[in-house]
Amino acid sequence: MQGINDRQRPEPEALIAIEDVGLQRITLHPFGQGALTPSGDQYSSPATSGTAENTYATAALATANPSVHGDLMELEFKTVAAIRSEGTAGDITWKWQVRDIDLAQGTVRSSRTFIDLFGEDSTVSPGTAFFDSTAEGYFNLSNNVRHIPLEIQLLVKSTKISDGVAKAKNRTYVSGIVSSLYNRTID
Repeated sequence: MQGINDRQRPEPEALIAIEDVGLQRITLHPFGQGALTPSGDQYSSPATSGTAENTYATAALATANPSVHGDLMELEFKTVAAIRSEGTAGDITWKWQVRDIDLAQGTVRSSRTFIDLFGEDSTVSPGTAFFDSTAEGYFNLSNNVRHIPLEIQLLVKSTKISDGVAKAKNRTYVSGIVSSLYNRTID
């Protein structure tokens, strides 16, 4: 059998060790990295609904990217959105979406689109003070959500142009049981 001797073998830039670490529960809080409020909460920057009536705009987008990547066995979530109106008395609708991504290649997996974590939520003429809307539960895994890392987004729309305002609260989290592989660089 013919092999490669040491002089023919290229020098690796870095070695990657892949360890099977079995099932792990991972909980990530990807939102609300801003200044603390007096009550101890943090929020993403507020974003306004689209420049067209009844058109969703992204209010918050975050990547949940732990050091452990793998296949999801279960996905639990808690979302907290702070919602208000700019004052034109429009009805405001919002929803949370998720998709898995392939960061090893630095891009979203082809054909992966965002899917709703749960149905839309809405309010009629909410006023100009923020109020929190919370939802929590377990997500039924689908073809677009089977792996960690994940992207999570909050969308907002209004019946009036640029009327709905939304931001994500730091109490938003995703928690999953992952059959994982841990990648680490060996020096």
